[in-house]
Amino acid sequence: MKYCVIYFTLFFLSKFCYSQKPVIDEAILDSWTSVGSGAITNDGLYFSYIINNKNSEKSVLVVKGIKEKSEKRFVGVSSSKFTENSKQLLFTRHDSLYIISLKNFDSHVIPQIKYFNLINYDNTQCIFYNNSQDEFIIFQPLKKNIKYCFKGVIKYWLSKDGSQLALLINEDNPASDSKERLYIVKTKKNEFTKVWEGAGLNDVVFTSKNDYFLYVKGERNCIYSFEEGMKEPVLLIDDKSLDIFNLYTIIGIQEKHSSSQYLFVNLQDKDTIKPLIGSVMLDIYSYNDIKNQSVQLMELGPKRYLGVVDVKNKTIKLLNSNNESVNISGDNKWVLTRYIPGDIFEHHWNIYSQPICYLENILTGSKKRLNISREVDFSPGNRYLFGFDSTLSDIYSYNLNTEILTNITKKLPIPIIDSTYDYPTNKRGISVIGWFPQDSALLISDRFDIWLLDPVGKSDPICLTKHVGRNNNIFFKVIGIERVGQFLLDVKRPLILGAFNNETKENGFYSVRIKNLTSFRQLSMGKYTYESENIILGKYIFVKSSNNKSYLVLRGSTTESPNYYYTNDFNHFLKVSNISPEKNCNWLTSKLIIWTNYEGETLKGVLYFPENFDSTKTYPIIFHFYEKMSDELYKFQQPGYTHGLLNIPWFVSHGYLVFTPDINYKMGYPGKSSLSSIESAANYLSRYSWIDTSRMGLQGHSFSGFETNYIITHTKRFSAAVAGSGMSDFISDYNSLLGGGESRQEFAEVSQNRIGATLWERQDLYIENSPILKANQVCTPLLLMNNKKDGIVPFFQGMEMYLSLRRLNKKVWLLQYDNEGHHVLDEENSKDYTLRINQFFDFYLKDSLPPKWMKYGVPAKLKGIDLGVQKLKD
Repeated sequence: MKYCVIYFTLFFLSKFCYSQKPVIDEAILDSWTSVGSGAITNDGLYFSYIINNKNSEKSVLVVKGIKEKSEKRFVGVSSSKFTENSKQLLFTRHDSLYIISLKNFDSHVIPQIKYFNLINYDNTQCIFYNNSQDEFIIFQPLKKNIKYCFKGVIKYWLSKDGSQLALLINEDNPASDSKERLYIVKTKKNEFTKVWEGAGLNDVVFTSKNDYFLYVKGERNCIYSFEEGMKEPVLLIDDKSLDIFNLYTIIGIQEKHSSSQYLFVNLQDKDTIKPLIGSVMLDIYSYNDIKNQSVQLMELGPKRYLGVVDVKNKTIKLLNSNNESVNISGDNKWVLTRYIPGDIFEHHWNIYSQPICYLENILTGSKKRLNISREVDFSPGNRYLFGFDSTLSDIYSYNLNTEILTNITKKLPIPIIDSTYDYPTNKRGISVIGWFPQDSALLISDRFDIWLLDPVGKSDPICLTKHVGRNNNIFFKVIGIERVGQFLLDVKRPLILGAFNNETKENGFYSVRIKNLTSFRQLSMGKYTYESENIILGKYIFVKSSNNKSYLVLRGSTTESPNYYYTNDFNHFLKVSNISPEKNCNWLTSKLIIWTNYEGETLKGVLYFPENFDSTKTYPIIFHFYEKMSDELYKFQQPGYTHGLLNIPWFVSHGYLVFTPDINYKMGYPGKSSLSSIESAANYLSRYSWIDTSRMGLQGHSFSGFETNYIITHTKRFSAAVAGSGMSDFISDYNSLLGGGESRQEFAEVSQNRIGATLWERQDLYIENSPILKANQVCTPLLLMNNKKDGIVPFFQGMEMYLSLRRLNKKVWLLQYDNEGHHVLDEENSKDYTLRINQFFDFYLKDSLPPKWMKYGVPAKLKGIDLGVQKLKD
């Protein structure tokens, strides 16, 4: 490790000559800052955000008024909470609780705090905290600083309306095993009543009527019930009171659906079968197993179930059995059971792996099989079941009163197959967004537009986005949803839509009013991103005040770190944070490149340049790819170490151009498709004098790791290649297993590997897409990274490629990190991986001196002693 630290420093110090600004290195990353969680008060007048730092002691909480120029900063704070009345801000620093007045920023400090939370107590938001003396204190700062102090509190539970508080107390010693007592505090009357004592109390569940149930874990696993007027809780059920518990034991209460009438309890197998002493231990794989033996072995152990207790009659009914999952309707009248005895990875051919759904009436016990089976759920108003057919092409509603099943997307005027979905199976690309009050309408999206559906199916679907999405290649996403429970709330308020233009790669916002469908309009579009991760699928950072007039959005771009902006119309944005660590290093810019592949198809990709780019010089270039990445044109690429996919800022900062080309796939030919896209891109970029065509590299991970292996077996164009966690042999991969014991056959037949047929139906395609069969044609030096604990792509896929090339006396290296899986996640390991990729490309693309590990390797006996990263002398 000593060699690694010394060389890491020397290696990157030498890089400062590239520009006046330093390159991204370990020191830069250790000091990198970014904005963290943001919040805005309910009245919309104040906001806060965290400045994240790798050292949490240096994280900063920033608080500011929207209309004020000055701000308040608190160092060493990583989270905070505004009170509901918008008058105070709370946070902990070290062991103290700070209560900050937003009016004048005066602070009230409570020392020696272990934990705090904001709770609604006696119709007032209060601070509930635990101090170092193991006292739990309820503090009501808005009621003349009233305090209630309870000693020895182990756990607490609060009723939904805040009128009752349950406190589990050990008054003698909270850490001892002595007798515990449960007290119920009625907040309005300040009554403090002991209702139970003993040991093992695990949970308290309040009903909507403020009755409650107690779950006591122990020899009998008891559940007690308490109703208004009782002096103490009474035993409802335990493991020994009912016949059902000969097989099952109680492990808890399901709070979500429990009521004064029905109690839903979590159960578990009481005993598991143990092997006979001295018996032969073997696994028997049989062709008629519903679920493959390898999956069964991973699923061994007690199974969990759900039971429902009729509180009045003290009877219990088991709602599901093995291989069944259940969902309860919001009114507790219906049970939806989903039965899948087989392995879900075999759903495309194994009839036992295809879900079957049943609907059962809890009161009558009547049960029927449904004709919908995919993503089935209850509507929030409990009037309908809704879900997809087996092909995910249409959405159906099932009226729970009339028992009528209706295809409510039958009239949806969009293709039955989503043209942007490039896997072997067909998919329409529609998804459910949510419901309107009283289950009056359903909101859905296709790949492009937003639609309003009639759950009865009588009215035609209404396109809220006026077909602008599909007609203009814009993807819309609802982000401004107002809810009451699970309903979409006020239909008079506009829905805010996130918009992504797939042609220009710009992001922005539109709005539409449900009551006035002519009001659909663009609010803003620009060369930004408004979300934290993936452009299309990522979550929008979208914080709003309760008055629905003030919003914080997190906006970034290629050249600007994400920062918070204040807006009240999604057209004008006021920057309220100013974090820009990228200005302190040699950062990057981006450009959209458009070219055609060998099949004449138009493709897009993003070319990343260093900030100090000089068109009079020539640069080595790395082609880094994973399916389609051009959507990230305006995304801020977070710097860091390479865990799998190449960290773009790191390598651009170190003097490389990085190009991320999109790949268009032809079914059955994923390897050839990637070759056509990547090599044609290389040909196109060769027209630029500042690209050194003799110094082109490849880097891919996982599926693009396979594509890297394929490309170098079919072209001599590239001077160096790095393939991480990639496949090399589609034939052996086809019959390999995932980490959970599941077969990988699905990947080839219907998923990402895109063969679309079994090994015996199209043996030619498996041969065509197996790089090792053409390993003799490789001329490109290859660095492989495959790990033994990879539960997605088996380690032997990398070993096959390595052994083939080694036998052929080709230049190849294989990195295997202990205790790493599909990605290199440990920081020290990812530092090492980044360094070795950098050294590898520097040697072949920049004529740098090789490190020891590349020229001589590292003997196994020196593993963990000599990392071999020191650069050799001439």
